[in-house]
Amino acid sequence: ATVYRSLTRGAQPELDLLRHLERVPGVRIAPALLGSAILRGPNGQRTGSAALEDLVVDAATVRLVVVGRLRRSLEGDPSLQAAALDDARAAGAITHELHAALGRPFEQGVVRGAIPATVVDVESWVARAWFILHAATTVLRERADADPALLDAMLLLPAKLQGFGAAAKNAPGLVHRIHGNLRLDSMLMSPPRVLRLIEFDGDPTLSDVDRVAPHSPWRDVARALFSLAQVSGEAAMLVGGDAKAIEITWLWEREARKAYLEGYGTGAGALHALVAIFEVEFAAQELLDTFAGDGRSVHVASHTLLRLTRTIV
Repeated sequence: ATVYRSLTRGAQPELDLLRHLERVPGVRIAPALLGSAILRGPNGQRTGSAALEDLVVDAATVRLVVVGRLRRSLEGDPSLQAAALDDARAAGAITHELHAALGRPFEQGVVRGAIPATVVDVESWVARAWFILHAATTVLRERADADPALLDAMLLLPAKLQGFGAAAKNAPGLVHRIHGNLRLDSMLMSPPRVLRLIEFDGDPTLSDVDRVAPHSPWRDVARALFSLAQVSGEAAMLVGGDAKAIEITWLWEREARKAYLEGYGTGAGALHALVAIFEVEFAAQELLDTFAGDGRSVHVASHTLLRLTRTIV
């Protein structure tokens, strides 16, 4: 662990060792240790849970809860949209708790805390987003059924991405260990509205070295926001996917983004340039993944990419 920390920028070997121990059959203490290491504050008070401990039997993922509320609201109970907004706000709050815990040292500095991001960090994040965006644009151009509006948006986004990067360089913030794959599927909710975080393996598309490297907490925020778009689209499709249902769910998603960011503590509707960079990456990757499948369900990625062409940070 000592050598690993000295060789890896911002490494947290204790967490990685515990994560691997958790997979060893018969090692029961590792999940409790992992949860304690990640989400206990300096005063010892629990702020969340990173492992499947102390869960009640009727816990469900936040994705399932929100999709269910939105579906029932479209079927005749619009009051459930407000409850789903409260779910989004709670998701933002627990994300903030996670980042507050990961961004500071624990105990006597056993786990290294946050370190300043650099211009090089921002440039690498922009480059990754640009690479995925370029690949998605190339595939879209080759499709006979390509949506002209989406293609126009894809051609505008490189310049927008450059602008997001320029703004982010002025305030790159801090980097530290993050969840890395924060979706509404990664949050469990039990009544009345108690949230716990799970799945700390990080982004499965990244190498192990990239996964454990310090990263911007805004990446987690952007991934959660894109997850809100996905559940909105899923709810609309569950009731038939007509134009009215899609319009209602996208209007809800706009308010849900605000609620999530309010819960996170950034103010109503605030948007950081880094969020926009990571959202470009996630939406373009979603488009690529969709094309690799049947290529028919592109409405979530298309909606997000079109919105990003109008985004000002």
